[in-house]
Amino acid sequence: RSRLRVQVVEGWLLARGVEMAESGDGGSQVKLGEETIPHKLQARDGVMRFSFAQELKCETGRDLVVEVSGG
Repeated sequence: RSRLRVQVVEGWLLARGVEMAESGDGGSQVKLGEETIPHKLQARDGVMRFSFAQELKCETGRDLVVEVSGG
């Protein structure tokens, strides 16, 4: 299982998507704080691209967490 966490220390960050090295071929989950975020996942050339339907506002106390399960 792989996990990417974006934690904002001060201010805020807008995100339409994230990329990470490809790992696993199981399910994926994206959360902003406690909210589960719908997403599209594309894997190509060793990179996993997560796209969100709308821009997410990451701020202090609302970490963006992306998880991918191993297959």
